[in-house]
Amino acid sequence: MVTAEGVRGSGRAGVAASPGPEARVLDAATTCIARWGVSKTTLDDVAREAGVSRATVYRLFPGGKSALLTACGAAEVSRLLLGLTVQIEAARSLERLLVDLIGGAARFIAGNDAIQMLLRHEPDVLLPFVAFDRQGPLLEGAVVFLAPRLERFVDRRTACETVEWVARLVISYTFTPAATIDLCDEVDVRRLVTNQLMPGIALASAP
Repeated sequence: MVTAEGVRGSGRAGVAASPGPEARVLDAATTCIARWGVSKTTLDDVAREAGVSRATVYRLFPGGKSALLTACGAAEVSRLLLGLTVQIEAARSLERLLVDLIGGAARFIAGNDAIQMLLRHEPDVLLPFVAFDRQGPLLEGAVVFLAPRLERFVDRRTACETVEWVARLVISYTFTPAATIDLCDEVDVRRLVTNQLMPGIALASAP
């Protein structure tokens, strides 16, 4: 389960100040996945890349490869959310916040070599992390971590619903890109937010 505390304490951004074997293994696993994908990456590859023994990898992640992949996914979700924090906390309007949130998430995904490798060759590997049943780490973590930052503009219920809408929107466009909307383009994102999201939020937050 992803919690606000977990987001603050995990991911490469969270461990950069005191790197240890676990951080190195997570970094190494992400590097290997970006290079070869999940199916071709072995624990030996990860251990070699991290400069540790295979036994160390098993000690840190007792569930083996599946446990390591789960930890990598959670770390990347945390890194994404933490990376969005500064901009969205500086936003002076809900519209500006949503533009920064959507654009920042899209650019993170577009610039993440491991995610792009999986989108091209092994999209099924990503599905457990972006599930639409509110159990996926991305959707769950986004609501827990980001919704409180929207509450200076809207009530709690609307904040949670808005973050969920935004997360679903980013996930949908990531897996099924549209020719007419580029979420990495601020002009496109602003048009989407102004014309579609803001009117819906106004209705959702009405008494």
